[in-house]
Amino acid sequence: MKKLLAMSLLAVCSHHAFAQMESFDDIFHTGEESEKVAESMMQEVMMSVMTAAMANGGKEIDEKEVAQKMFQGMSKHAEPLKAAMQKDCAAEEDAKACACFYDQVDLKEMFSALERAVVNAKSEEDVDKLMRPYMEGVEAKKAQCKLD
Repeated sequence: MKKLLAMSLLAVCSHHAFAQMESFDDIFHTGEESEKVAESMMQEVMMSVMTAAMANGGKEIDEKEVAQKMFQGMSKHAEPLKAAMQKDCAAEEDAKACACFYDQVDLKEMFSALERAVVNAKSEEDVDKLMRPYMEGVEAKKAQCKLD
């Protein structure tokens, strides 16, 4: 039962976390450093969410509550992740534009926007609609910095 609970919880978390990641991956420059930090962050967040779920005694877990806990956990890792992304960015051809972009982007704000979108959404399409203004703002910052 606990293994099934953990597996289903992991699926829920992964779905919410990565539903938006394709569009984020197109926007944010990631590399070896940021991927290591992101992987570590996700492992820690998933473990804390699964531990909380198992402590719940196998009762049904609200997906939105899980997503909320997950994005709150991710917010705690925003600064180390941003630092790793900046480090990866510095090694790129367009390092100056990349630095301009990361000076303006707040990853904590991104995780909060994702949390609000997932918690307030009634469907996956709603998540996209609720995230659109945030993503358009990020795209505008990217254009302002002339980052491809």
